[in-house]
Amino acid sequence: MVAVSAANPAGAAETIEVADGRPVAVHRPADAPDTPMPLVLVLAGGGDTAEDVLKRQGWTGTADASGFVAAGLEAMPADPGAPAQPLRNPRVWTDGSAPPAAKPRPDDVAYVRAAIEAVSRRHPIDPGRIYAVGFADGGGMVQRLAVEMPGRLAAAASVAGHLHVPGNGERPPPLLLIFGGSDPLVPLNGGQVSAPGISDHRPPAVLATVGRWIAALGCPDAPAAAVDGPRVERRLWAPCAGGGELAVVLVRDLGHHWPGSGGGGPLPARLAGPTSDAVDGTAEIWTFLRRHARTGGAAAR
Repeated sequence: MVAVSAANPAGAAETIEVADGRPVAVHRPADAPDTPMPLVLVLAGGGDTAEDVLKRQGWTGTADASGFVAAGLEAMPADPGAPAQPLRNPRVWTDGSAPPAAKPRPDDVAYVRAAIEAVSRRHPIDPGRIYAVGFADGGGMVQRLAVEMPGRLAAAASVAGHLHVPGNGERPPPLLLIFGGSDPLVPLNGGQVSAPGISDHRPPAVLATVGRWIAALGCPDAPAAAVDGPRVERRLWAPCAGGGELAVVLVRDLGHHWPGSGGGGPLPARLAGPTSDAVDGTAEIWTFLRRHARTGGAAAR
């Protein structure tokens, strides 16, 4: 069942409710052609809504400039019966990091599938150029999607997220991982994280997640390219099996925020660490995504 609560095909955002009543905030460029366009799914972190994440991370402007449809998605609150709050009741994706809950959690993979179908029914979408992007546990959810529904995604990108689910033998799409070197909630070396409102949080080391993706994508052991700057480190593994690739960007002075000048999130600096303008995360990600298309799709402009 799909309900459209607000719509304006001329370019303003529209909100579509799908599956369990959660919204999908859709932005289509005002001058968009009637020909199929890429679709970028943007999974909000715990403190953002579907609509907020498109604005905060600059996806609306990037969609207008580059000619794609951007769709913001949001997780359900940890306690669905109470209002969502960034610290007391954050929105939580079922990315595989938490043990099985006493009460069943929403089927987030089904929500993403429903979002793709709903947007594709309302707008001309190229099925070979569907991408997923996420921040924090939204980034972890994107990595789960790359494992569990690789046939729908042409490429994916995760910021401050880890892989928490096992592989299933299918070849994942090309992947970009971005981490902050000063992130207190996703530390480079992993281990116990202590912060108000956070308990028993032990993320893995960044290199552990990178290593799992090298294996999953069938990449060579050593990167094909490595560039180290004073604020940013870049690694690229390519070609991987089937022409795939893995790109990893480490922004040394970035905390638990979206990278870029407007990347501050809902958490205060005392909890999330510093922001950084060393990398424009949205531009970096779109540059990576646009190079990839599944069979039947064409590289985006």
